[in-house]
Amino acid sequence: MKFLLDTNFLVSAIKFRIDINKELEKFGRPDLYTLNLVLKELEKLKAKKLAFYFIGRNNVSVIRVKGRTDSEIVRAARKYSMVVCTQDRELIKRLKAKNLSVVFIRQKKYLVKT
Repeated sequence: MKFLLDTNFLVSAIKFRIDINKELEKFGRPDLYTLNLVLKELEKLKAKKLAFYFIGRNNVSVIRVKGRTDSEIVRAARKYSMVVCTQDRELIKRLKAKNLSVVFIRQKKYLVKT
């Protein structure tokens, strides 16, 4: 199953020490992706070292796009049939309105898919 990782999801999962791969395996064999725009956002954050370490260690594929991050996440999720991993409530609403699946962190310890 293809999962598209958002900035706030990566940062939150690292902060709460959630084993992303193990948790995502509940929904299917994880095939991880992110956007180049997410990498740009991570550059500005303190947690970037751990996030980039996770991305490199888990062979997260990077999709190159131009535009605004949230709009490109919606577009990529629809185009490539991906489940979006995010904590952004507004983005979750947009994704649900388009009948796209979302994974988010619940109670700082496990993942839930809608």
